[in-house]
Amino acid sequence: MPAMAAAFAYGYAASSVRLRWRAARRALRLDWLAVHHGPLEIRRPPSWGDIEPGPQGTLILHNRPARMRVDGDAVWYGSAIELRIRPGSETRPERARATRCWTRLLGSPAGSLTVDLHVAFGVTPARVKEARRVLSSMRLNGDPGLIVWPEQQPGHASIALRRVLPPHDSSIARDFESF
Repeated sequence: MPAMAAAFAYGYAASSVRLRWRAARRALRLDWLAVHHGPLEIRRPPSWGDIEPGPQGTLILHNRPARMRVDGDAVWYGSAIELRIRPGSETRPERARATRCWTRLLGSPAGSLTVDLHVAFGVTPARVKEARRVLSSMRLNGDPGLIVWPEQQPGHASIALRRVLPPHDSSIARDFESF
């Protein structure tokens, strides 16, 4: 009987230590990765994507890698988190959105960056907290003029929609195309 009690106590202690260790790793963000884009440094969770070129000459960091996102997927749009980075400190007009937005300015008045955090309304409070920690982890370690921005094409739509082509010539495919 004492051996069973000792085994139970050992198992309980090991489980408690493991849970506390995981909580400490999450709180201290020990497994987060540092992403550098010129003088810009962002600490992000390992499950997030990399910095990608966005519309209108911006840079975007998504909460999922590009291979895990599907344009037009309602689940993706309901759980989307994006950091949109743009040069300058001008404010953009607010539009009716399906996201909550937080803005952070980095740099000096001579050279600055504006970072907008967009979080969809379907995101859990824990993920919102994580996204706000990513936003607060951003650092500018130099001149923002050293950042390579994607080219802004005149008349370029902010969201490029891709046309889905059905793989065969069935009536369902034709109906889908006419829909």
